[in-house]
Amino acid sequence: MMERYVTDEQFNDLLMQMGFSDFAIIAGVLEMIARILAGVILIPALGFTGACLASPLAWIFADAFLIPAYFHCKRTLDKGFNVT
Repeated sequence: MMERYVTDEQFNDLLMQMGFSDFAIIAGVLEMIARILAGVILIPALGFTGACLASPLAWIFADAFLIPAYFHCKRTLDKGFNVT
């Protein structure tokens, strides 16, 4: 059986389409903050390796917000559709 994974970008698109656009904006801001931190802290300390770590760090920052946001959205939508 092939498993299906949703990327951060796909999840952000889904959030905006379901009316949770604030969550998508916050996730984008957190990604930007992580990339700034990588540029200010990691690149001077680690050089090219720090630059390579910038994207994974941004994903971690965004996912640290998006995972709890998923459960909030699911709970909200379940209540709206009377799902038990």
